[in-house]
Amino acid sequence: MLAAVVGAATAPAQRGVADLLEALARGEVATVTLERPAGPSGAEVAWTGSARVVWTGDGRDGTATYQVDPAAVPPVDEAADLVAAVRDSPRAVALTEVPGLPSRTPWPNVPVVLAGFVLALGLLLAGPAPRLVTRLGWFWLTLFAWPAWLAFLLLEPTLPWDRRVLVRQPFRLAGFGAFLLAVVLGPLLMSAVTASG
Repeated sequence: MLAAVVGAATAPAQRGVADLLEALARGEVATVTLERPAGPSGAEVAWTGSARVVWTGDGRDGTATYQVDPAAVPPVDEAADLVAAVRDSPRAVALTEVPGLPSRTPWPNVPVVLAGFVLALGLLLAGPAPRLVTRLGWFWLTLFAWPAWLAFLLLEPTLPWDRRVLVRQPFRLAGFGAFLLAVVLGPLLMSAVTASG
């Protein structure tokens, strides 16, 4: 679970094209890799749709999706805007145009993360009764924000060979309260971990 949180926190943050344009104007971007299915800049746009752009620089790396639609009125080619912003940036920016960007391989390996989630869910369902939050409460918390599994594993379970009787707290967060808390705080937690807010 900790590896999944670290992996999400170190992946390029999902941003908007406007964020990249602002960072370029401030001189905070060092490299830009632009997915251009139509070919290098200057070539006639021969496709319509969305493509990806990835950048590095000051702070966390970012990624965004830009749009190209030559049939729109007026025509939309955000790639041309990005190339112009790279050229006008106060900092020297290395621009690379590629026909396609590979999909980011999650770190750590997806099967390892899924195995961790399955084991944690098994512990929630078959393990000792949680002390701080009910089983249904943990379900809602982890459904809306998967990093809550880390909190569950750190706060709730006891080791199978530990036979001490643990006293339940006088107040435990139940299902409905956890649902409301997850709806409100889940997106904030996910935004903090993935830096996509």
